[in-house]
Amino acid sequence: MPRVAPRFARSGRLKTARRPFSTILTKLLLAFAVPTTVLFAGFAVFAHEIARRDLDHELGQRLAAVAAAAATQIRGKYLVDLGPGDEHSRAALNVGRKLAAVKDATGIDRLFVFDPRFHARVDTRPGVAIGTTYFRAKLDRHELAEVFSRGDAVASVLFTGADGQLYKTGYAPVF
Repeated sequence: MPRVAPRFARSGRLKTARRPFSTILTKLLLAFAVPTTVLFAGFAVFAHEIARRDLDHELGQRLAAVAAAAATQIRGKYLVDLGPGDEHSRAALNVGRKLAAVKDATGIDRLFVFDPRFHARVDTRPGVAIGTTYFRAKLDRHELAEVFSRGDAVASVLFTGADGQLYKTGYAPVF
C-alpha cells in the first residue's frame, strides 16, 4: 500500500466568499426604483408643461382684459386727427394721463395706442413720437387681425425681448 503524506492547511488569511453583484435585492431595487424614477421624472415634465401653458393662457387673458379696460377710458375720435408734432396737444396729453393711471394701477410695463398701419398715437413710454412705427406689433398681425376686424381683445404669444426678459402683449380695440 502506498503511503499518503498528511496534508496540512496553510496558515494565513481565509478568503471569504463574495456575494455576487446581481443578488435578488439588487435586481428588485433596479426593477422597481428605475421605472419609478423614470415615471416620476416624466410626470414632473408633463405637469410643468401643463402649468406653463395654463399660466401663459391666464397671463394672456389678463393682459387682454387690462387692454380692454384701458380702451374703455379712451375716445378714439380724439386720436384720429393726431399727427407728428401733436405730442403736447390736449387730446394726446389727456389720453396719456389716462393710460398712465391704468399703467400705475395695474403694474403693466407699458400701454400704447396705435392705428391699423402700426403708427403710434399715444404711448406711456417717454419720447415716443406720434407716427412712430411699432415693428413689434407688426409681428402680431394674426392677433391684431381679430382686433381690427371683429373687435375682440387678444394677447400675443410669449416672446423674449432684446433685454432677455419674457414679454407678452395684450391688444384691444379703441372705438
